[in-house]
Amino acid sequence: MSGQTIALSWFLILLAIGAIIFLSVIIVVKRSISRRKGRIGKIIYTPCGHGAPNIWKDLVHKKINATVEVRTEPRVLGPMSSDGLCSNPTNQVLGFRFRAKTVDLFVDLKESILLSFPDLEAPPIRNIRDFLMAARMKAMHPTAPRDIVDSYCKLYMRARHDPGVRLLIPQ
Repeated sequence: MSGQTIALSWFLILLAIGAIIFLSVIIVVKRSISRRKGRIGKIIYTPCGHGAPNIWKDLVHKKINATVEVRTEPRVLGPMSSDGLCSNPTNQVLGFRFRAKTVDLFVDLKESILLSFPDLEAPPIRNIRDFLMAARMKAMHPTAPRDIVDSYCKLYMRARHDPGVRLLIPQ
């Protein structure tokens, strides 16, 4: 082998080693830049009440862990007939009584479903439509069609929140 061939082979070996080192340095620099960039926008988590006296921390934790206070729906009041409505209401109160009876019937339905399946999340934790859709799969045999459940929820919400007198029945 001539000296020129040996020199060329050493040159190529050193060139390859240099290229590998150069690429490694580029990769390391690129990684460190991306890490620093990522840290700039990162929000550091500090626990609630950090640095405050223990009294304030306890108050904050009580507010966070407080349970929602739920008022029970009032039943329709007055002398009741078999259907639960007042036997001789005035025309002005009749719409309210039908709305209240609708709410009472839903509460009865919810309680009967929860007796059989206590693991379902009931209103007010979950909205009425989601509760009935979940109950439709578990509690209703045969399962009710989705459109019937949707129309029931729509009519229930209308009966519960609509202040109009559309629920009056002509005598």
